[in-house]
Amino acid sequence: MVCATRVVRAAHTHPAVIEAAAAVLRKMSPRSRITVGESGGMGISTRLFFHYAGYTGMARRAGVTLSDLNEERQVRVRLSRAKWHKTILVAKSLYESDFRMWMPKLKFHNGCKITNAVKLNIGILTHKERMLYHNDRLNEKIVDLLEAGYPQLIISDAVEIAHGQEFAPYAHHLGALLIANEPLAADMVGARILGFEPREVEHLVEASEGGYGSLDFSDIEVSGDISMEELAEKVGSVKDFVSAT
Repeated sequence: MVCATRVVRAAHTHPAVIEAAAAVLRKMSPRSRITVGESGGMGISTRLFFHYAGYTGMARRAGVTLSDLNEERQVRVRLSRAKWHKTILVAKSLYESDFRMWMPKLKFHNGCKITNAVKLNIGILTHKERMLYHNDRLNEKIVDLLEAGYPQLIISDAVEIAHGQEFAPYAHHLGALLIANEPLAADMVGARILGFEPREVEHLVEASEGGYGSLDFSDIEVSGDISMEELAEKVGSVKDFVSAT
C-alpha cells in the first residue's frame, strides 16, 4: 500500500481481493487470528491509507485485524545474508506469525521495473528504516529484506495493474489473479506478463544469485486458465507507453 486517497485508487491491492483470501483462510483454519499489516509510503499514517482504500470496512466484514506496522512493538532482527541492512525492525505480529501471505498489486516501477512479491517487502519496514538505501541500492535493499520477509504464499492483484508514478499510478484492466508459493516464481511470471524477461529485472537477478531460487522457467510449474503470453499481449500497449516515458 504505497498510497490511497480519494483520488488515488490504483496504488494498492484492492480490498475485495484481501477479503476473499481472508474468507478462504477462515474456512481452512477457523480459530486462527488473521492480521492484515502494512507500513505505507511517504511517512504518512497507514491507518489513513486503510480508510481511503476501503480496508477498514473490509476488516469488519472479514473479521480480520488491521495493523499499521509502525505502531506495533518492534523486534530487532539480524540479517546474515544481506548486503546493506544488517538488522531491521520488524513488527511483533509479523515476527511471531505462523503463516505469511503476501498480497502485492502487480505494477510497473520506475526504478525496479516491476513491483510484485519481492518489491512488496518494502512494506514490512517501519517509516524509520524505509528510506535507508532507497536510492541506487534499492534493488539490493529489497532482496536484503527477503531474509526476514519470506512468504509462504503470494496472491497478486493483477485485476488492474498499475503504471506511471508509483504514488499515483494509472490503472490498466488485466483481469487476473496470480497465485504462487515462491516469491521468485511469482515475480518471474509477473515480469513476463509486464513484458520483461526475469534477467532484465535487477532485483530478481540479485535474489537468484543470493540463493533465493532459479530464474529458469523450466524449474517452475505454471498453470492457469490463461497463458502468460496472452496476458502480456493485453499489457502490450502499456509496456510501450512505459518504455517511451
